[in-house]
Amino acid sequence: MKRSNSMTARQPRSGEEITNDDFGESFNAGLVMETEESGTYSFYATSFNSGETGGYTLRYVVSEEPFGGEAQPLTSDADVIVGEIAEGDAILPGGKLVDVFALEMEPG
Repeated sequence: MKRSNSMTARQPRSGEEITNDDFGESFNAGLVMETEESGTYSFYATSFNSGETGGYTLRYVVSEEPFGGEAQPLTSDADVIVGEIAEGDAILPGGKLVDVFALEMEPG
């Protein structure tokens, strides 16, 4: 059985969360979202099931065109993050291991 992963984005002021674990036709997580608030967005990479470990690659792009427009990669070196959900990571309620990332974003 292929392991799945999960990605959650949390808006800075409202705390609203957007979560996905099977973007498109894959078992990989993916989020497409329009930022509604300015501030620091938190992104959580987890395994689908509690206690699972494994590697992941987090890629992010910013597009001037909402939902499906031409995506432009960020110019910083941090637009691709290779990580691993591993023992010793933070643990969410329910036992899922988690890596947390923050990205400063503007509305739109």
